[in-house]
Amino acid sequence: MTTRNLKCTAERAAEVWQGLGWDQDTPVVHVGGELVGPADLIDAAETFLATPAAERRKPALISYARNKRWEVEVGGTLVSGIPVSTDDRSKLMIIGARVAAAADPAWSTVWQGADGQPYPVNAEAMLAISDAVQAHTNATFTALAGVLSGIDAGTITTRAQIDGAF
Repeated sequence: MTTRNLKCTAERAAEVWQGLGWDQDTPVVHVGGELVGPADLIDAAETFLATPAAERRKPALISYARNKRWEVEVGGTLVSGIPVSTDDRSKLMIIGARVAAAADPAWSTVWQGADGQPYPVNAEAMLAISDAVQAHTNATFTALAGVLSGIDAGTITTRAQIDGAF
């Protein structure tokens, strides 16, 4: 095994350890102002340090944005005063109810709101709920596209900016 040294401050060494996901079993030490370890690991550290911090954050921001989109998608929406669940199971039930409502204008039911309360719903209301849930879902994908573009362009660099976009 070939070892290498890389001059670096303790702060930068800590940044490398965290950024590369190294743990106590990683055979690299910081001693005397240098990282010392196997050449392949020191090469990785050198590449990491040469990459601008904003570029290193992009994969984490992208992952956060994708998860945030999903959380908002399944987090529910409000339609005509009815809190509507938008998890995948609820969306399937809404599709079924939409099919029934579209086939029978006299259709009605008592829908369980996301708040646990019962809501009388007729065919017209169910079609509106279905349309609103579809619009809600589409809006999360539209927001994600904008956020990913912003991350790529460097105009979105924080989780707070991502949260604000949704």
